[in-house]
Amino acid sequence: GPPQIITLCLVIALALGSTIGVVPAVVEDRYARLSHGYIGKAHCLDIEKDERPSECLLGNEDAQNSAAIASFISNTLTFATSSLMGSISDERGRRGIMLLGI
Repeated sequence: GPPQIITLCLVIALALGSTIGVVPAVVEDRYARLSHGYIGKAHCLDIEKDERPSECLLGNEDAQNSAAIASFISNTLTFATSSLMGSISDERGRRGIMLLGI
């Protein structure tokens, strides 16, 4: 019923919100190695912030930009399709649309 759907939506929102902030930090080293030629043995996150090589800093910028672009695309698609999904759910019923969304 409705309480279970609300609980599920909250759990999904918490899971998504907690990963969005962590992803750029995790992939910073990957961008530094693949795109900017970082060859150090230490992971970029293990180096103190003011001692990091420029490759790690550039990798961090790339990771932040990628996360921002992904968020922008997601928000744009949500904005563009929400009214369409609303009109379809008015026409066909909300239950099927909600099940499709899950």
